[in-house]
Amino acid sequence: AKKAKQKGKEKEEPRDSFFRNVFRHLTPDMPVPEDAPRDDDYDEEDDEDMIDMLMENDYEIGCAIKEQLIPYAVRWYTGEAAPDDYSDDEDEDDEEDEDDDDDEDEQALIALETAAG
Repeated sequence: AKKAKQKGKEKEEPRDSFFRNVFRHLTPDMPVPEDAPRDDDYDEEDDEDMIDMLMENDYEIGCAIKEQLIPYAVRWYTGEAAPDDYSDDEDEDDEEDEDDDDDEDEQALIALETAAG
């Protein structure tokens, strides 16, 4: 039996992920993870500060999830918990485009009725 060639199989590359960043194990004496954000002038001496910053950031994210997301999960799911000034611009643009399309369709229909009548 011949083995089928795997055409078009692309190499998988890891994507940025909330879970990959939050659910990593950090300790104060460990080296900085390779995927940690670094400046151009980053030194090995900055490792301890970087680990402290990453651990503090993870702690703040955990507190935000615990205090703001979990108690109001149903409200976030239904959209009730979204801030008043929050707007989904893409949806509004889509609605405007649909309105424009409806206006164009209506104008074309009127033009056809006028030409036929």
